[in-house]
Amino acid sequence: MKSSPSNCIYNSTCLYKEKECKEDGSSNVRGGTFCSTLIKIQNNEILIGDMDCMFDQETTKPCKNQSRCQMKLTRKNDSYLHCCCDQSFCNRNFIIQKWSDIETKADHKTKANSLVDQLKSHWIFLLMILIGIIAFLILVLFIYRNCLTRSKKILGIFTLKTKHTNEFIEEKQKILEEPIDDRKISFNEIQLGDLIKEGRFAMVYRGFYQQTPIAIKILSDSSINNEGKKLFLNEKQIYSLPFMNHQNLLKYYGYSMDMNKYYLLIELSFNGSLRDVLRSRMLNDENELIFLCKEISNGLAYLHHDFPSIKASHPPIAHRDLKSDNILYVNNERVVLCDFAMSLKLDQNQNYPNEQQQIGTPRYMSPELLSGIIGYETSALLKCDVYALGIIFWEILSRFQDQTVTEYELPFESQLRQRGFSLNPSINEMFQIISLEQPNNRPLTKKFWKENSKLNKICSTMEECWDQYPEGRISAALVASRMQQFI
Repeated sequence: MKSSPSNCIYNSTCLYKEKECKEDGSSNVRGGTFCSTLIKIQNNEILIGDMDCMFDQETTKPCKNQSRCQMKLTRKNDSYLHCCCDQSFCNRNFIIQKWSDIETKADHKTKANSLVDQLKSHWIFLLMILIGIIAFLILVLFIYRNCLTRSKKILGIFTLKTKHTNEFIEEKQKILEEPIDDRKISFNEIQLGDLIKEGRFAMVYRGFYQQTPIAIKILSDSSINNEGKKLFLNEKQIYSLPFMNHQNLLKYYGYSMDMNKYYLLIELSFNGSLRDVLRSRMLNDENELIFLCKEISNGLAYLHHDFPSIKASHPPIAHRDLKSDNILYVNNERVVLCDFAMSLKLDQNQNYPNEQQQIGTPRYMSPELLSGIIGYETSALLKCDVYALGIIFWEILSRFQDQTVTEYELPFESQLRQRGFSLNPSINEMFQIISLEQPNNRPLTKKFWKENSKLNKICSTMEECWDQYPEGRISAALVASRMQQFI
């Protein structure tokens, strides 16, 4: 058998040489020996490659009894065509199908792969759009939930559009009044009585105004020309703000001056302060405990709230010296916040770098106040009040029915005694106490507080109030809202 090797361009003049393809018994070839032709498709032309002998290792190739070579695409590369036959010089007579058919077959796999790639790209693109939509919906849901939670915390009990707030305002407060005038009262209209209490800068007397029993706060002589006068005038200014007439804020009648003395005319509490009551007796029952927590939190939430008005405004007010001594147990229906000498009205979007002094009573001061690193933003001072509210809740809980308690104990008293500190601690001593490891860095709680469902709720709220970090504390409005749920 002879083959015709050549290397030329189809339709051009080709030179052929003969080559004998031997078939002898020594061959290990299983399939046989044949003539073959290999051509390549390049730039829309056919390049004739090898015309040679082929020793086929496969017995299934359709090469036998073929006088002409029928071109077929190779398995490994679609750019090459190959044929084989078993007659002498048969590989010269190769047959090629229509060029379009060959092109179609050659490109079929490429086009199929391209289509698959396009489909993959489309699916990936659609998948990315779907993921983006889902991420956007999750973001919107998160923002909505966050805004809803914030609105409940800050405005929950004061938004006039809610049923709960309407009840709260109707039953507990008379607001939306006209701005309070200067309320200067002639000293001749005042009747001064017995001394009730004496403090560092002022003394409090019983008295009468228009036949009404009142308390009269008088600036001491030694305080007229120093810090005492500033505090006295600041308290007068706070009381004179609009919308200060509230169920849980001490009622203010006015002020008077006589012989260089300053007088504040305020509501009289026959039961004294909350500390006086807690020191004198245990709480009567669970209802009294809830009543106290509700009244105090309502007053602080109102004080912290911003009441914008066309005629006048009531910005948030930070008390800055909230403690059981500055809460009056007026009667079985009212408990009020008082003593606003250190209070500060907070206009929104303003910082108060000059008002971050360590003001207050160390026992009730928050960790950031004790360490002197309180922030300048408006909410920072309000968070300090909330911390003090948590300490006051502990005082109230500590006087609930418990057979093991017989004497009143101030917050942190046991920790102060153990370390030999003063029971009227300094800022440095209190900072050392609140820096202790838990649970000794806070007033110690009782086990049975957690076992009673209502007490447990108050206890949990208390712990959220005195969180170590300001951002971890809840708002006074949220505390008041929770206490309202006990009704």
